Amino acid sequence: MLLTPTNFAVIRQFILREGDQQTYCNMYNHNPHLGGLGFDVFLDPADGQKNINCDPAVGGFDTLVIADPRGNGNVRVRLDAAKLHFKSSEKDLLEYYFAALISHISQAT
Repeated sequence: MLLTPTNFAVIRQFILREGDQQTYCNMYNHNPHLGGLGFDVFLDPADGQKNINCDPAVGGFDTLVIADPRGNGNVRVRLDAAKLHFKSSEKDLLEYYFAALISHISQAT
């Protein structure tokens, strides 16, 4: 199982280190972003609108948002106190994306 808090942290750090910034919604600006994988991944700030410009110096990021190109919309997973929160109906989809992301990160490092 790749859908773990540890892998969430690995993915988050990789996006912050190697990704770019792209706005995907009206709620935030300049979200940390990783693309080029056949899908896009964004980070949402942990402190919400207090960090509207998604500045890593202002606060952390606790939510991964995956823009699913297969028509499922945006799929979200949030890390809170070393536990992942997501819709149970999206577990298999998140496992697929976490596997793709961890594979990409392993090849890139």
